[in-house]
Amino acid sequence: MRKQLINLVLVMLILLSACDEKSNNNEVSEEEKLLVTLTTETKHLEELYQLVSELKPIEILNINETENIEIYDGKEFDKFVPNGSWITEVSKTDNTNNELITIDYRLNNQRIIVEYFEDGMLRKYNLNRETGILLVNDNGDYQKDYFEHLDRGEK
Repeated sequence: MRKQLINLVLVMLILLSACDEKSNNNEVSEEEKLLVTLTTETKHLEELYQLVSELKPIEILNINETENIEIYDGKEFDKFVPNGSWITEVSKTDNTNNELITIDYRLNNQRIIVEYFEDGMLRKYNLNRETGILLVNDNGDYQKDYFEHLDRGEK
């Protein structure tokens, strides 16, 4: 239980604070935008929330009095990720503001995290583990950053 919570906190810290803001080229190309397109995810939003409402979590983490994280069996969510992907975690966060379902998966050399918010907003992160490029599509607002990590350039 504690391991999943630590993993979740680490992912958020990595994505929010470990990007190199000093990069000169943060413009997102059209080709890069395709890597974080939300077309498929938009179509899945309602079906995903329906599936989660029918499943029982394999673990529940109580963060505080108003926030819980429910962890689900990733095998139930294969149809929501591209063929050849490996789902590392599916979770639902309940808080007083907005419910959130997160699917974290790997595809080739990329780590992809998709956040589905109850209000219909979507956010998709794509970290290329070879180049260190982190692309973000925050409901149509694109960002590009460079991330230094241990796996860069290793096969």
